[in-house]
Amino acid sequence: GGDERTVRLFGGGTRPLREVVAGHTLYLEEYDLEPGDVVSYYARAADGTTEPVLSDMYFLQVRPFGMEFREGEAPQGGGGPQGEGGADSELSEQQRQVISATFNLRRDRTRYSPEEFRQGAVTIGLAQERLLEQVNTLLERMGNRGVVAMDEGFQRVAKSLPAAMDEMRTVREALGEQDLDAALPPAQRALQHLLRAEEAYREVTVT
Repeated sequence: GGDERTVRLFGGGTRPLREVVAGHTLYLEEYDLEPGDVVSYYARAADGTTEPVLSDMYFLQVRPFGMEFREGEAPQGGGGPQGEGGADSELSEQQRQVISATFNLRRDRTRYSPEEFRQGAVTIGLAQERLLEQVNTLLERMGNRGVVAMDEGFQRVAKSLPAAMDEMRTVREALGEQDLDAALPPAQRALQHLLRAEEAYREVTVT
């Protein structure tokens, strides 16, 4: 969700090459990261004769080195951020899909007519709206069950989810204006908040 950083993998040469092999290692210890953070990256290639091409977007999720498991009672019908059937555990994956779809639509914009591009932005916006509603329902369910007051971990979850919702609203508005450049950073920050909520829950309790 921050500013993009560019790493040049190959600087060209005096003569054309049919193939180039290059690589780069991301040393995550050089970043100020904590469990739940996410690093997204993609590749851009150009040979000077055609328009640059972009790869898909990929994600690196920061996980804790250790996990703390504490025994807890099983609430009726499930409980915690995963809720009934574990469906809510897929929130972060749904947000990744919103990010990827936004990135791909922006990347391939020249392939679409103005109407097709508008429809694509609307479709992604609807997906973000549905996910926003799911997170809001989850937050309300946690409040109704009184689990937030039970544990510090749940309190971190309850803090991260509203932050994710705020970012999702910004994404929704940007997509409504077909401004994909403005939609991507808050979409990534929303993913970060969702992942932090999931990591906090993993430290709380198992049944």
